[in-house]
Amino acid sequence: MMIPALRSGFGNTGVKEGSLGEVDDVIGAASYLARQPQAYPDRIYFAGHGSGGTLALLVATHKPNDFAR
Repeated sequence: MMIPALRSGFGNTGVKEGSLGEVDDVIGAASYLARQPQAYPDRIYFAGHGSGGTLALLVATHKPNDFAR
């Protein structure tokens, strides 16, 4: 399990954009995770609730084949 802290969250640098910048952050985090030797790239799931649910939907529309279903 990987729980990335997005821009401007938990002391990270950057400014919250409210959507597309954070989509890029999640896609980048998933790409990093997929390259780790202990990870199974075909078994990476993404979920959220509230604003995280919105982010999950936005990520799914940008990279629909990058996450397991």
